[in-house]
Amino acid sequence: MHGAGQGVQHAAMNSAIHLNRQDPACNMTRFYRLELTADLFCGVTLTKQWGWTGRDGQARRAWLAGAEEACEARKAWMTRKCRREYREAGGALSAV
Repeated sequence: MHGAGQGVQHAAMNSAIHLNRQDPACNMTRFYRLELTADLFCGVTLTKQWGWTGRDGQARRAWLAGAEEACEARKAWMTRKCRREYREAGGALSAV
């Protein structure tokens, strides 16, 4: 049986977060995407994808032991990107 906390973590894991940064003065538009996915070994993979808007960009994956650790890692990356003026696509940056 799943607890209430697991349901929240499961919902958070099934959504990707898209961040954008635009600086018209520098003719720069960049994206950053964070996604959590469960793997077959009871762990979680944090996928980070970044690059210029309109391009595929680069990707890096990190394996984490559990959903709580993965959510904390994703939140830390969001905080770093917020400091660099990235904003959630379609609005303000929200804490996850």
